[in-house]
Amino acid sequence: MSNAADEEKYCRQYWAVADSDGSQELDAQEALAFFSKTRLSTSVLHCMWDAIATSRGKRDLNYDDFVLALRWVALAQNGEEASLARVQQGPLSLRAKIDVPGWNPFLKGVRTLSETAQHEEYWKVADADGSGEVDVQEAVAFLSKSGLRNRVLNEIWGLATSQGVYSSLDMERFKTVLRLVAMAQKGMKLDLDEAEGGDMELIANIKFEAPKPAPKPVDPFVRPSPPALESMIEEIPLDDLTCELLAQVLEEVLRVDAASVRNVRDHKVNGEALHDMREFQEFAKLSYPDKKKVERWVAERKSEEKFKEYLVGVFGGDSQRAEDACALLEKYAVSNREEYLWFRGQASQQTNMRAIVRRFPELGAGPGG
Repeated sequence: MSNAADEEKYCRQYWAVADSDGSQELDAQEALAFFSKTRLSTSVLHCMWDAIATSRGKRDLNYDDFVLALRWVALAQNGEEASLARVQQGPLSLRAKIDVPGWNPFLKGVRTLSETAQHEEYWKVADADGSGEVDVQEAVAFLSKSGLRNRVLNEIWGLATSQGVYSSLDMERFKTVLRLVAMAQKGMKLDLDEAEGGDMELIANIKFEAPKPAPKPVDPFVRPSPPALESMIEEIPLDDLTCELLAQVLEEVLRVDAASVRNVRDHKVNGEALHDMREFQEFAKLSYPDKKKVERWVAERKSEEKFKEYLVGVFGGDSQRAEDACALLEKYAVSNREEYLWFRGQASQQTNMRAIVRRFPELGAGPGG
């Protein structure tokens, strides 16, 4: 089957789920309900909607727009940069993974409870940094405890990554690896079809030591916990993050490698460096998963700061009213996503100011009444 035909088949399957009412279009709320199952951040989904719908003057997605959105999701889930121009180029070899309860076109084989529990346990060990993927180094460290020869492990890696098409393992490919490992440990011939979609119970035996719980700190002058730190830096722009605050964010919120945190402190790097990730990487020396975590966090902060800056303009430079409006809009967005996105995408500040004041009279009349 060609790449285009394969994409058409899986897109139609997802469309049948997303367009459950058969209207042949998805409004903002329906789209959010479906794409929130991709486990991507809200800021990524906002960027996708702005590019595919808002920037093109649309308030709904038809099937062709939906296909573009699935390509965008596939790129984002694989850690690649997505843009409207790229997703319009044609079918991708990547496929979006969407966690639809009780249904998934990628779910071929039914797993026993024992095998499912083992997959989840092993995933937590292999993906210790919580990046959502297992790279080559992490896979080698984990699979070396299987007792299999390197030649066999190389063959398993090639099968699970489509001979190098993928540079890392997401959870589905990781499950395939575990089932292939179980086959090799049982002396069976490696069968990719059975590993991906077969019903046979295949439980791998990976010998690892469970991590010991970290001792509770006894020093009364401990650094603030991540929630306290996040609350403290919430209103601080990226530019104003001092070197120490930035290092604490990397260490306690994003949990990047300790060596990268030391590099930031040693070079006295502050938040301004985050505007140029290439330059920041020269100082921090982040691993690939850590780099992706930092990039996502920066993108979310920039998106939030840009919207607040826009609202300050909407309210004629009144930063307090802009803050109040931002808080009201974010709360309102929980049940009124479509109108919220309309507010965010409105080109005319005067039109937007009037619409926001009408919606939230507690903000008071705008400039000029």
